[in-house]
Amino acid sequence: LRRVINTPETKQSGAPHVGIDEWAWHRGHRYGTLIVNLDTHRPLVLLPGRDQRTLATWFRKYPEIQIVSRDRSGVYATAAREGAPQARQVADRW
Repeated sequence: LRRVINTPETKQSGAPHVGIDEWAWHRGHRYGTLIVNLDTHRPLVLLPGRDQRTLATWFRKYPEIQIVSRDRSGVYATAAREGAPQARQVADRW
């Protein structure tokens, strides 16, 4: 995560399959959202917080996204539905 934090947002073009999950800056106090290219297994961006608006805005910048792998968070589901309506969502069972 340190490497991603110190790297500017990478160009996401060409990554039709992405995974999203939360991660803790300080457990219980401050969280962020990690977005990963599922084809290369490389992090794309760390977004501050885990709110629906920020994530939906990020998704809108990349209309080529076809699959979003996520946890069962309602926030992530809504953000993907609003920001990447063309994408199929896959949710894990945990």
